[in-house]
Amino acid sequence: MGKLYVVILVMGISASGWAAPKPILAVAPSTLLKGISGVEPSAVDESILTAIHGLNAFEVTGQSDIQKLLEAEQQKQQLGCETSESCFAAIAGALGAEFLVSVQVAPAGLLWNIAAKIISPDTAKVVSRTTLAIEPDGAELLDSLPRVVEMLFVPTRILQAKAERENKHQLGWISFGASLLAGGIGAYFLNDASVSGDDLKNVNSKINTTFSRLSQSERDALTQERRNLEESQAISNSVGWSSVGVAVVAVTLSCIQFILAPEIPNWDPAKIDEQ
Repeated sequence: MGKLYVVILVMGISASGWAAPKPILAVAPSTLLKGISGVEPSAVDESILTAIHGLNAFEVTGQSDIQKLLEAEQQKQQLGCETSESCFAAIAGALGAEFLVSVQVAPAGLLWNIAAKIISPDTAKVVSRTTLAIEPDGAELLDSLPRVVEMLFVPTRILQAKAERENKHQLGWISFGASLLAGGIGAYFLNDASVSGDDLKNVNSKINTTFSRLSQSERDALTQERRNLEESQAISNSVGWSSVGVAVVAVTLSCIQFILAPEIPNWDPAKIDEQ
């Protein structure tokens, strides 16, 4: 039965480390409006991609996919897109992306304003947005983009934490259910072992008091009965205690899942502005 413990333990460790695939995210080429100078759009794109990769929460589409977005932008009239943003969202959805990040930098008086948002390609709705005013300087812009990305993804990361929590809870309840099942099986077999023990006592008592007066066939029958009861008791004890051990492992894994489930900060999705 030792192998059974190993299998259960490996399954539990695998389950505890299991996580759903990361959502796919596309990044639209950044838009630098007239008046923004001293920085290349490609440098802005690279800084945004690096910051998003640093979150370690998404599968980010590569440059080849972004190029597809650019090519699609050139054909947006054929695609029937009303705006560049809606066109990017449509292509991001076609690429299988669950989110599209859009960043625009525009002059705002004596400052530059960075406006970033996350769009759901499925609904074309904004799920998160943020803005940041900075000094009108290309280096300052590149230095500020990681902070903008961090601000932008707070609601999305909360949603991911919620999904992870639900996943951990689901695994926890599955493990708990397995512990109840294993515990029930263990109780059944241990009770069966106890019954076999009582029967074995009766047979031993009969052998001790009447064995000499019995015929050979009756002696053989009693001896065989005792052997059968001893084997049955041994098997029931083995299965019973092994099942109890599995139940202990399962309930421990269940507790681990609930402990590892992340806490979810208060957040109201209804407060997110819609485009």
